[in-house]
Amino acid sequence: LFALLTQLIAIPFKNLIRFHQDFATYKHIIKFSFPLYLNQLLGFVRERVNIFLIGAFVNPTSVALYDVANKIPIGLDKIFQSFIIVYFPNLSNLFSQGKKDDAQKLMNKSMIFLSLGITFLVLLTFLFKNEIITIIFSESYVESSTAFALLMLNFYLKSISNLMGYSLVSAGYSS
Repeated sequence: LFALLTQLIAIPFKNLIRFHQDFATYKHIIKFSFPLYLNQLLGFVRERVNIFLIGAFVNPTSVALYDVANKIPIGLDKIFQSFIIVYFPNLSNLFSQGKKDDAQKLMNKSMIFLSLGITFLVLLTFLFKNEIITIIFSESYVESSTAFALLMLNFYLKSISNLMGYSLVSAGYSS
C-alpha cells in the first residue's frame, strides 16, 4: 500500500492529462501495436489451453506429470526472454539508424547460435530424457520423460519463431 501511494504521488498527472492534438501519431501507434496485442492474447491462450485439455481428457495425475515435464522448458524460456531483452532494443536501434547490413548480421548470428544451441539441448533431451528427469526430480516422475522431450522440441520451435517475430517487429513490420 505504501509503495502504491508513493507511486501515485510521484506520477505527474498534469502531464498525463494533457492530450496532445497529434492524432496521426496516436493512430500510427495503435495501428502498429494492435497486431502485437492480438498476438500476445493468442499466445497466452495457446500456452495455457493445453493444461485445460489435458485436465478435461485425462486425470489430474497427468496434469501434474505435464507440469513436471514443463518445468525445464519454462526455465529455459525465462533465460530466452533475458536474451530478447538485450536483442530486441539493439536490433531496433540498428534498423532505426539505417544499418541494415549490421542488423542482418546480428539476426543471422543470433539465429545460428540459438538454433545450434537449442538443437543440441533437444538432442540431449531425447537421448537422456529418463536420466534427466530422474536426476532433477525423482524416479517417480519418469513417466513424464517423453512429454519433457517433446516440450523441449516445442521450446525450440517457439524460441526460433519468437526470434524471427521480434526481428520482424524491430524492422517495423508488426503485422
